[in-house]
Amino acid sequence: MLSPLSDLHSVCSSSTSLQFLVTTDLSCTNVLDHNSSIISIVQHYRSSTLEEFYVIKVIHFNSSTLQQFYTTRVLHYRSSTQQQLYMSTALRYRNSTYCRSSTLQQLRVLPHHSSSCLQ
Repeated sequence: MLSPLSDLHSVCSSSTSLQFLVTTDLSCTNVLDHNSSIISIVQHYRSSTLEEFYVIKVIHFNSSTLQQFYTTRVLHYRSSTQQQLYMSTALRYRNSTYCRSSTLQQLRVLPHHSSSCLQ
């Protein structure tokens, strides 16, 4: 199981609005699979309005094959009417859908329920 949302917020928050924070610091992501073959990068986005939109993108690198996998899930959204959609407090590695790519630039947002990469 990956780090809880609260841990990511406390450590991986961007100080600039509308800016992605990308880090390879494992003290921030603190994410490894059970056999320690996965290194992860976390991206965190915060809007410039009172609304909050959190996206945690975890990019997994398989250290033995150098193949890249990733999944993006919306963890929390608070609208102007205070409605809340809450999916998970923790990402789960084995229940995620992945998109394979040769470079980070070719990665696409891949909803959890999707079976193919989006353009």
